Amino acid sequence: WCTEMVQPFTYGTAEDMMWPFQPFNLTASTIQCQEQWGVSPQADWATTGLSGKNIAAASNILFSNGALDPWSLGGVTYNVSDALPTLMITSGAHHLDLMFSNPQDPADVIWARKRELQVIRQWIDKASSGARRKLERPDQPPAEAIHIK
Repeated sequence: WCTEMVQPFTYGTAEDMMWPFQPFNLTASTIQCQEQWGVSPQADWATTGLSGKNIAAASNILFSNGALDPWSLGGVTYNVSDALPTLMITSGAHHLDLMFSNPQDPADVIWARKRELQVIRQWIDKASSGARRKLERPDQPPAEAIHIK
């Protein structure tokens, strides 16, 4: 994360016998990145590089969030647009819908996988049909295809 998105991790608790509580310290993390890798993290990279959550101009991104995943709190949890749908998976955990299927998978995870495939197939079909139309009916033939006699 030293060159990408800063993820402020803390660890330990006041009651933890192994690790004392350590709040995130950007200055200390920056020094560690500089010493180990010769780079400095860009604390605002996610906001400037990815436009934060201002993603309305994007398309063909399906966001899935599992209610059992603590990372879902930072996720996109609503349909931004038809081209940016979101699946909220009550029984889902971190990336569970992206893992191999298992006979013990909850029904909503099985449904989410099917829905993800359906949405992605629709995007591919739409892109493929658009590409075929361009190949089948070009607005103008290429210059080398025009023969004047």
